[in-house]
Parts: sequence; structure tokens; C-alpha cells
Amino acid sequence: MSFQIYLTSPSDGIVLPNPELGDARRLDTQVLNRETRGGEYKSFKDSDWPVKEIHVYEWPLLDNTERDNLEAFFVANAGEAVHIIDHNSDEWDGVFLTDVLDIRVSKDDCTYATSLEFLGVKA
Repeated sequence: MSFQIYLTSPSDGIVLPNPELGDARRLDTQVLNRETRGGEYKSFKDSDWPVKEIHVYEWPLLDNTERDNLEAFFVANAGEAVHIIDHNSDEWDGVFLTDVLDIRVSKDDCTYATSLEFLGVKA
């Protein structure tokens, strides 16, 4: 399975190797927290509100072509809504939270490493 990122159709996107195992996911459940005039703490969550997930994807071993493709896609589409088909075949719609793509180089084997934060909902 591969990791795919695209805008409106697969021809508008890129295919990357699967991210490193153990990618992090955080849930954003959108809860309103308020303190009443009497000092009582109240929380409110509507069951109709979507649960958003923040994913952190890490690629420790990208080659030159994969690095160039990711960098070009990221620069050309910064701030755009994207569709991801991840390494588990799950589909997500959302945006990248990463504002600057930090690509690190490994001197030993001429590979590149980077990570992305993505906020999305399951499509």
C-alpha cells in the first residue's frame, strides 16, 4: 500500500512510501468549557459535532525524487484542502498544519527525512 496526497483527483497529487510506523494521532473533540457565575465548571459537547483528528506523519527515508515531489506539491498547494489515502487505506479530507516543510538530509546514505502534521476528518 502507498500513501497518496491529492487535491481533487489522483492525477493532481503525489504518491509517497508509507510513513514510519507509530505515527501519532490526536483527537480534537470540540468541547466548550465554561465557568458559571457561581464558579461551577461546565462542559458541553454536541454529538453532531465532527471529531477531527490531527495526524503526524514521518518519513525518515525519502529519496531525491520523493523529496522533490513532496516539496513541489507542498509549496504549490500550501493552505489548500487535500485528500489523503493513508497507509491503512483510510481516506481523509483536511489541511496541513505544517506551515514550513522541514527536510533533513542524512549524510550516510543520501536520504531525506521530513514530517507533516495534518488536520482532517474521515471521508
